[in-house]
Amino acid sequence: MQKTEERRDYKDTLLTVDQVRKILQCSRGAVYKWLNTAGFPQGVKIGPRIRRWPESQVWDWIKSQELKAKPNQESRGG
Repeated sequence: MQKTEERRDYKDTLLTVDQVRKILQCSRGAVYKWLNTAGFPQGVKIGPRIRRWPESQVWDWIKSQELKAKPNQESRGG
């Protein structure tokens, strides 16, 4: 019974490609391109043609892209 309770505490929704593209505001093609070229999370392959992404991985990737794009404040003296 304890294992069931632990599962309830763990909330990381698996997103479809359409849900991911809505978050990223891009096309399906862009999601798959970034999957192969920009370090986008591979997600979980749950069938021959079905892939899902844990929501936390999508947001972590977005955060990593923001950090890459952010100019280095220390080098500018402030």
